[in-house]
Amino acid sequence: MLLAMAALTPAWSGHAQIVIDGLVDEPEWQQAQVFNEFVVTQPFTRARPDYPCEARLLGTPAGIAVAFVVTQPRDVPRQRARTPRDADIPGDRVNLFIDLNADGATAYNFTVGLSGAVQDATLTNENQYSPDWDGEWQHAVHEDEDRWTVELLIPWSTAAMHDSKSETRTVAVIFDRVLGANSQRSASAAESFMHARFVSNFPPVQIAQFAQSEFQLVPYLSVLNDLRGGDAEAKTGLDLFWKPSGDFQLAATLHPDFGQVESDELVVNFDAIETFFSDKRPFFTENQGFFDLPTPNGGQLIYTRRIGAARDDGDGVASVDAAVKVIGSAHGFNYGALSALESDYSDDLGRAFYAQRLTYPNGPITLGYVGTYVDRPLLDRHASVNGIDLNWRRDAYLAIKSQLVQSDVRQASQSTRDGLQWLRVDLTPPGPWRHQVELSHFGKELDFNDLGFLPRADLNRLRVDNAYTDSDFSTGSPWQSVLWLLKTQIDYNDSGERLPAELALNVGATLRSGNDLTLYLIGRSAGVNDLISRGHGSVQIPARPRAQIVWTTPRRGDWSFFATAAVSGEGLGKPVFFGVLQSTWFASDRFTLNASINPRTSNDWLLWRHDDVLALYDHDQLLLALNLDWLPAERHELRAKLQWYVIDASNPRALQIGADGELVPSDAEVAPFGVANFGLQLRYRWSFGRESDFYAVYSRGGFEFDDSSERSTGVSSLLADATQLLDSDQFLIKINYRF
Repeated sequence: MLLAMAALTPAWSGHAQIVIDGLVDEPEWQQAQVFNEFVVTQPFTRARPDYPCEARLLGTPAGIAVAFVVTQPRDVPRQRARTPRDADIPGDRVNLFIDLNADGATAYNFTVGLSGAVQDATLTNENQYSPDWDGEWQHAVHEDEDRWTVELLIPWSTAAMHDSKSETRTVAVIFDRVLGANSQRSASAAESFMHARFVSNFPPVQIAQFAQSEFQLVPYLSVLNDLRGGDAEAKTGLDLFWKPSGDFQLAATLHPDFGQVESDELVVNFDAIETFFSDKRPFFTENQGFFDLPTPNGGQLIYTRRIGAARDDGDGVASVDAAVKVIGSAHGFNYGALSALESDYSDDLGRAFYAQRLTYPNGPITLGYVGTYVDRPLLDRHASVNGIDLNWRRDAYLAIKSQLVQSDVRQASQSTRDGLQWLRVDLTPPGPWRHQVELSHFGKELDFNDLGFLPRADLNRLRVDNAYTDSDFSTGSPWQSVLWLLKTQIDYNDSGERLPAELALNVGATLRSGNDLTLYLIGRSAGVNDLISRGHGSVQIPARPRAQIVWTTPRRGDWSFFATAAVSGEGLGKPVFFGVLQSTWFASDRFTLNASINPRTSNDWLLWRHDDVLALYDHDQLLLALNLDWLPAERHELRAKLQWYVIDASNPRALQIGADGELVPSDAEVAPFGVANFGLQLRYRWSFGRESDFYAVYSRGGFEFDDSSERSTGVSSLLADATQLLDSDQFLIKINYRF
């Protein structure tokens, strides 16, 4: 419910509120700032686009109003595929990228397709895109003979922002438009999310600002019927969002639900590094960009999937009793705090999580602090992390980022402490060249996995990237743009062991037809793998080069395609062959079917088995996926998602870690095995109001690892076995309603 809305400046002279109907016909739009100097940014030619586009921006009492006027003659095909919210929108669409604080820290992306489909997302760390955030905003589309228009309204309370009581506000924005017929992207500024610097290069714009407050209660009720066990379970919970101003926003939750409404991709991971999964729970995505603190090598200092993850006693998945999050700004500082308690914490079975974040933006320099603490009483474990970060954007061409982190873990009578140091320099001079240099050190005892995501510790890395964009092609050439990217990476651990170094050349070409063609040539030197044996010694690995080609087409008629094929060194250097073929059929604007197949085969798959024993396998793997989206009417979605993931590992040859890490034949017994994994989800969603939804979800599937002598062999037999798996067979009904 909207509690208050008041103008803070007489600058607004509109006589009526803009009606978001897509028509762009209110006289108030005449007060808007106009952006019509669009240039092509994908491919990055900076030429004039095939057809003009105009954007308008205006601060109103109801929110930030944006309009697009998109020129597109009727003889240019219009693509109007309807997609569920936050799914990728193929075809014709427009994007608003806006940094509400104009400080380069966090930006928001609002996408509207010609069909009316929408997607929203956050951008952090310059170009790290996350569609898990769902903001509240309005949109509408209208079509004419030779153009189509879009209106958006972003309420002032949608996200936290400092100085929300001043009469004017400086935001940083880029508007862009994608032409579905050839995938040409044009934008109001010559910047691209493909570059290392993106958000911090948004042009600043000043608009009128108004006060707005909001209070939301979103209770939910879910009933899960276990068809396999014959049991039913009802759950209730509540999300609360209080936003008295942009300078202070609070979110709280009781028993947040993450059950079966959203499903993760199937993963079978035999690696020493765990798989990263994003978080889709509304409480944990609200204003989460402020806590999004990536580290080099794909890490995160705050990884909210730890909250409510597998219990410390191994008895299933933990439930979250309550969590609170506060975001605000005062006296030039931005601050945030997060705390969560799992069920049975008072009985020493659950965990307690705490995090705090503080930033001080001062012109081109932003200083930050992060601190986390996790109490795990069952393990008698207390883990804290403290870090500081620096972001210096000296000018449009030079940016420097740095991070210092220390972890301190106490478990029983033992204590470990270590640190992370990181420095990155981005140089983007005028012209076609871009450069990036990165130095990082991960201490051997560094550990922030209690609330963060650390792919690995014990690492020293030097990485240098040099990119050159060539767009000087004649109009008769089939090429529009070619990106040449040379990557160099050198890694050592703290013991002085050299990990495989990498020299990679990526050549990405965009054709005038709209097709994209990319070639990857990667040289990996010999070195040690110090993780594969899980602490039982380093293993010497030979050089393992890789070559891969990727081909992507825009939508042509009712179809679009993606294909890749690769050969790479695996195990002890012998080749592995793999590829992906994916096709999308647009049966109608409201019905889309996507299918993909991903085979992989080799006879040199190296796996750790136990202690210092490893094994080489002949290896056949197949991943199949089928996704169906049908939107029969407004506010109604039906989605079907099927995945099969099978592995046949045969002809095992046991190996043991010998002197200097060399692998030698072993008499240890190792067995062939098969893996079958299957997942099916059918989901119906009816959005009957603002933040109010009804879900009916059926899901089934299972996982099986079989190393017995009677196991099925061959991927076809394993596929049949996977379909019969029934570890789970559930039907869920859920309703959430916003007050």
